[in-house]
Formats: sequence, C-alpha cells, structure tokens
Amino acid sequence: MNKILLLSSVLIFTLGEFQPLWSMNDDVKEYAPSVKRKIAKGCVQTKGGELFYRDSGGTGPVVLCIHGNSTDNWLFKRLMSENTEMRFISFSSPGHGKSFKASDQLAEGIYSFLGNAKIFLEALDQDELRIKEFSILGVSKGGHEAINLYALAPERVKSMILSGTPPFRIFLKMDLREKS
Repeated sequence: MNKILLLSSVLIFTLGEFQPLWSMNDDVKEYAPSVKRKIAKGCVQTKGGELFYRDSGGTGPVVLCIHGNSTDNWLFKRLMSENTEMRFISFSSPGHGKSFKASDQLAEGIYSFLGNAKIFLEALDQDELRIKEFSILGVSKGGHEAINLYALAPERVKSMILSGTPPFRIFLKMDLREKS
C-alpha cells in the first residue's frame, strides 16, 4: 500500500498536477501579498552557526513566528508585511532555508526541539535584535519549539499560539530529559 501511495505522489509531481504556491504563474495574483512595509532580512551568529531571520520592524508587541518542518521563515512573509501593529521576527530553523546546516550540529544536540529553542533564545539576545519579551506563533514543529522556549524562559514569553502541533509524547520526554 505504501508503495502505491509513494508512486501516486511521484506521478502527481512529475505530471505537473501539483504546483507549489511560490512557483505558480502570474495569472494567480490574488496570492501575492500586498506589501505595506518592507521586511528586513539578516543573519545572527549563534553557537551553531548563522541563523537567517526576517524582521518586520516597528515598535509594537513582538511576535516570534516559528515555522514547521520542510519550510522556512518565508511562510510568514505575508503576515509580516500586512500587519503593521506588531513587530514580527521569524527565523529559518537550523537545517532550513538560509540558516546553518543542522547535520553539523546533531552530535551537539542542537537539532532538536529544545536545541532549536536554545538557539532562538540566543539569537533574540544578539545585538541585532535585543528582544526581551515576546509572544510566539508556532506552526507544526514550531509549536514544539515554542513549548520548549516557554519551558526555558517563561518570564520572557507573554503568550503562545500553537497551530497544527501534534502531541508527540516521546519528543517531550526526550527534550525534558535534555533540559535537566
């Protein structure tokens, strides 16, 4: 059964029936964000390597947006450009997008929910950002990293929204063991 599902997926991708949003033709303009403000891009140096980020700027409350697996901080580009009442920061997690490759960090425990949470806290403290208090929007694996961020620094996290975050009990146990 798994072989049939895999073959079906390969056929759909190779026959061109499925097109990711970012590769669609110009005739689908309603998906393009109407930019209200410019999003700054940059990298901060962490103990794991360079972490790529986007920053909407502004003086409103800070929201840290954490993407899921197999994507990067591009996921939040529209939200960041259209909402002018808050400041949005979004990192590309280790091993995603333009951030450092996670394969180099496996032995050091960085490439995990808890490891990524530690890297995010380190990045938020860097001179380029200096973020002390923030809310979190975590999508999928980003929700697990949000939970770990809260466990590490509850005094800094004002609120959280978790979306599509499955309850992987084994990961929680592993991450809590790493913390102690």
